[in-house]
Amino acid sequence: MFSQPFIKMFQQPPLENWVIVALESDLQYAKKFTSNLKDTVTTFNYFTKEPRMILVKTSPEWIQTLRAEISPECQLAICIVSDDALNS
Repeated sequence: MFSQPFIKMFQQPPLENWVIVALESDLQYAKKFTSNLKDTVTTFNYFTKEPRMILVKTSPEWIQTLRAEISPECQLAICIVSDDALNS
């Protein structure tokens, strides 16, 4: 019944230039997120390079860091903030 070869419904460009921004204290969450995402994209046969990890020391540095570290060529920027960081 389903003997036809697998046909892609759409095609996304590979994710090659992306960053994860997190507080230094949230590094463990950023690593866990990256690991989970890698497992997921592998399941869907989607190619990604490793993200560039940008660690911020304190919350007020976020905007400055984003402006200084992320280029217009960046395809995706993910900011990871834990509940602890929001409540401090």
